[in-house]
Amino acid sequence: MSTTKAPPSPEVLIPGLPNDVALNCLVRVPRWHHPVLAAVSKPMRSLLSSPHFFSLRSHLNSTQNILYVSITPEDYKQPHNFFAIHPKPVSNSTINDDWKSFLLLAPTPLFPRNLRNSSYAVLGSKIYLIGGSIDGVRSSDVWVLDCRFHTWDRSPSLGLRRESPQTVVLDGKIYVIGGETPSCRKIDGRWVPLLRGSRLAEVFDPVTGNWEVLHVPLVNETMNFYHITKCAVIRGRVCIFFLRRRRGLGFDPKTKKWEECEPFGGILGFDEEDGEWKEVQGLKEVLQGFEYAECATNVGGRLALLWNEKVKSGTGEVEKVMWCGEIEVEKRGENDLWAKVHWAGKLELNRGRHFKWKSVSL
Repeated sequence: MSTTKAPPSPEVLIPGLPNDVALNCLVRVPRWHHPVLAAVSKPMRSLLSSPHFFSLRSHLNSTQNILYVSITPEDYKQPHNFFAIHPKPVSNSTINDDWKSFLLLAPTPLFPRNLRNSSYAVLGSKIYLIGGSIDGVRSSDVWVLDCRFHTWDRSPSLGLRRESPQTVVLDGKIYVIGGETPSCRKIDGRWVPLLRGSRLAEVFDPVTGNWEVLHVPLVNETMNFYHITKCAVIRGRVCIFFLRRRRGLGFDPKTKKWEECEPFGGILGFDEEDGEWKEVQGLKEVLQGFEYAECATNVGGRLALLWNEKVKSGTGEVEKVMWCGEIEVEKRGENDLWAKVHWAGKLELNRGRHFKWKSVSL
């Protein structure tokens, strides 16, 4: 007589439905409902914490672009706070005080270390927190927030300790440029790095897990980290812009060559018919209290903005109210690009000193 026990039956996800049918339904549930599903049963909670579940969402094109905002407290004594922002779809497109009720804010676990002045980059479902400083000591640490499970983990460190570097992502790699380094020296009240183009930038390949130095052919001998004003990806190139210099330098990963690139400013949209970048008009008309964007990020082809509205309190003092929203860009007439609001709302969060704004597909 055999004593072999039969394998345990798989746990039922939804009573009355085969598990494959139930799974096919659950992967299509919007991300903001997942906390409710996790509270339904242990099998469902286990499913929502499995990599297979998110792989299937991606395979069935059921992912959503989720916005994450990082807030650094005013006193820097607390770690970074990350919040996932879920705008619930509504039929009313008018911006008013009722919008705030349609924003669902989900806090993530606190960052395990008290880093300040770090930079951020997104690869896949992960947000990379890069460099920064702890108690005035610059860091080469790189941490990763896995937005599928809201867990923190370490990633290979930078080759050079950097504070407040610029970061961009192109072709699945992270480019880290500039930032204050241990080789900086304070001159006339400003931190001036002593290193030049040979250590100006680093590139991270998640496939190999390695950082590589990217040599930047600086435009003259005195140009250094301090002179970098901003970085961006424009037409498939990593572009670096410098202080008091109209044109920037653009790196093409395919040809491995640097070429001059045109400057940009404000919020621009690319007109495919004319093949030109143009300023997006109408932002102040359609976004309440908008003067300029604190930060912006791409969300599935739309642009997500974070801005402050200045309002007078009961005592007459001017206070700032934080707003966020997404816009689409549409062409009107032959030449003009205009902003069209997809959604917008107030963020009811404790005020902080610095904000970072990223989009992750989950």
